[in-house]
Amino acid sequence: MSIFKKIFILICVMMLFSVTLSSCLFNFKNSKTDSEVKNTNVNIDEGIEINFYPKNTNTIPTADQLEQIKDILIKRLGFKKIAGNVNVDKEKKQIIVQIPWKLGNEIKPQSAIEELSQVANLSFVDPDDKIIINSSNVISATTKFDEQIRGQDYYFAELSLNSEGSSLIKEATSRLIGKQITIKCDERIISSPKIQSQIDTGKVQIPGIDSEESAKDFANLINSGTLPFELNYDWHVFKK
Repeated sequence: MSIFKKIFILICVMMLFSVTLSSCLFNFKNSKTDSEVKNTNVNIDEGIEINFYPKNTNTIPTADQLEQIKDILIKRLGFKKIAGNVNVDKEKKQIIVQIPWKLGNEIKPQSAIEELSQVANLSFVDPDDKIIINSSNVISATTKFDEQIRGQDYYFAELSLNSEGSSLIKEATSRLIGKQITIKCDERIISSPKIQSQIDTGKVQIPGIDSEESAKDFANLINSGTLPFELNYDWHVFKK
C-alpha cells in the first residue's frame, strides 16, 4: 500500500471518529431526566382536569409567575412519573392540568392535587421563631440512607446550600449548639433536631423521615421549586 493511500485512510478514520464523538456529545447534552420531560400535548381520553388559581383573590399573577408555576407543576408530575398536560390560560390567569384517571385507578385525585399545589416553602426556624434559612437558600435536595440505628432504618434528606445559606447556617449552628431548631415545609413541621455542632460544609441534613419513599417525595418536592403564592383549585372528571 502506498504512503498516499495510508494517509487517505487515516484521514477518513479521523473524520468518522470526529463525527461519532460530536454525535455522542450532542445526544448527551440534550438528554433529559424524568423531571425535565415536558408533560404537554398528551392524548388523554379519560382523566381529571384541575384549574389552579391564586388562593388570595387580590393576587393577579404575572405572565412570568404563571410560567413559573407551570414549570414547577410539570416537574412535580415528572417526579411522580405521571404523564399529563399542563397549560396556561392567559385570559383567566389560571394553570390547567390534565392527568389520566378513571375509577379504580391507584391515583387518589384529592391527594395528588394537594401534593401538586403545595407551596413548598422550606424554612429552618430558631428557638426565637426567627427564620435562619429558607427555600431560596437551597440549591438541591437528595435522599440519604444510613443502616439501622437503634434497630430501625434511618432515612433523611440532605440539602446543598448556596453561599448565603452556607454562611447563615454556619453562624446559626455555632450559637445554637445544644438547642433545638424547627424545620418546616409550609406550616408542617418536618423535624425538630438538636444542634450538635457547627455546620460549615454547606450541606444540612433533615432527619426524622420515616421511609425511603417519604424521603424521596420530600427531596423531589424541594427540587421542583417553590410556588410564588398559595394556590386554590377546582377539578372535575372528564371523558372524551
